[in-house]
This record gives sequence, C-alpha cells and structure tokens, in this order.
Amino acid sequence: MNRFKSRFSLPIVLALLLLMLSNASLYAQGPGVQVGDKTVFGGSYVLASGERLKGSLTVFGGTAQIEQDATVEGDVAIMGGSAVVDGRITGDVAVFGGRLRLGPSAVIEGDLAAFGAVDRAPGARVLGSETSPNFRFALPGFGPGGPPPVVVGREGPGNFLLRLI
Repeated sequence: MNRFKSRFSLPIVLALLLLMLSNASLYAQGPGVQVGDKTVFGGSYVLASGERLKGSLTVFGGTAQIEQDATVEGDVAIMGGSAVVDGRITGDVAVFGGRLRLGPSAVIEGDLAAFGAVDRAPGARVLGSETSPNFRFALPGFGPGGPPPVVVGREGPGNFLLRLI
C-alpha cells in the first residue's frame, strides 16, 4: 500500500504544481481584472468602476456600460447595439448602426469611427482621429438632383430572353 501511495503521489503533486503555475498569470492580475475578449449578443455587459478588461469588447444588438474609473485595454465595436462609456478605452472604437454615449469622464485613447449615433457630453475626450462619414449620395433616378436612369436597350429583359429560345 505504501508503494502505491509513493508511486502516485509524486505525479499528482507535480500535476497540481503545474496547474497552479499555469494559472499564476491569472492570479497575478488581481481582483477586478478580466482577461480575454468579451462579446455581447443581445444581452448586457457592465464593466464596473475600478475594473479592467484586458481584451476587446464587441456588442451585437446588446448594451454595454463602462463605468467611471473602468478601463478597456483593447478595441470596442458596437454593431446595432448601444454603449455608455464613462471610463477609459485604450484602443479604437467603431460604431456601426448603433449608439455610443460618451459621458463627461470618458476617454478614448485610439480612433473613433462612427457609422451610427454618437452622443458626447462636455468633457468627453477622443485622443485619436474621429471619422463620421457623410452618406449623402443620389442613386440614378431616385430623389431630386440625381442623374436620369441609364437605358441600355429599348426592349425589356423578357423580350431579350424570349429571342434566345
């Protein structure tokens, strides 16, 4: 029986030691630090005050809130959802068809590309470039001022197909 214990106790102790060492980086992060990318599909996500997210945040049709004194160490993408930022984002922010609200203590260290709505409180800062394209264009034949539609031939597509048969 003692021989059985000694033969298996060393590998078990080594395995536990390796497990503890492999997770040491997670323990070294401390409380309030989330490691890895976060994705929100139709739900909600809150990064509370004093917390850090070491990764990117992506919101699809959901909501995200980054409270004051919270930090996202990565990029943020909002697609059809909404986000309220009162904290810090060290990466870029992109809004596609969604809504971004920047509170008075919000800081975006990267670029902001807004293809959606952005509400910005006084005091909110974007340290990188800001892009908000203007989508005013005219399609042929639609709306005033657009060029007339292009006519390729006098016969419709049905007549052309009938001639092929």
